[in-house]
Amino acid sequence: SSSRIPPPPSSRVYTDISVAMDCEIDDSCSVAWEDVRDDNSDTTWCTVGYEGKATLTMKGKGTGGRKGCFEAVRAMENFGKEVLFLGFRLEALSDVGSVLSKRAKFVFVMYRAPGAAAMAKAKAGRHCSGLETIWVGHHIAYQIDDLSEISEAEIVRKLRASGGAHQPTGFDFGQGDVGEGAED
Repeated sequence: SSSRIPPPPSSRVYTDISVAMDCEIDDSCSVAWEDVRDDNSDTTWCTVGYEGKATLTMKGKGTGGRKGCFEAVRAMENFGKEVLFLGFRLEALSDVGSVLSKRAKFVFVMYRAPGAAAMAKAKAGRHCSGLETIWVGHHIAYQIDDLSEISEAEIVRKLRASGGAHQPTGFDFGQGDVGEGAED
């Protein structure tokens, strides 16, 4: 016969991820990500940041893929001073004879800005995993301290490494330039 030992009174089972993370994730975050993932939408990126110390909310969204996203982040009032979460799409293209196949690829980025407070960076790691449960379907993820850490070419390398035998013939980052991505 087996006996079941109850958990100690101080342990808690969290069913709500935001309680476990000590962070609230505003509905605007999931709505923005769904817009990026929607094949019929022109939106190719979104950014999420903090409102106060414990609420994640959508900060922006737009077109232009990685480049448009990074330009918007650099134009933010507090650029370089806060932790942000970025999501963007690109297209993997396979041009085989008379057939052109397009498959959307999604990238998730936690940007720990150099000027962000140390405690904010530490808490963001926990909050990142909670946001990832809402931003489902990304193919690759990065945690970076500087936007220059992920070039288009770096993204292509990581996508190719995680892909299988059927490799795309090129990638479109939203500007219509199909290839292996720029190094900058």
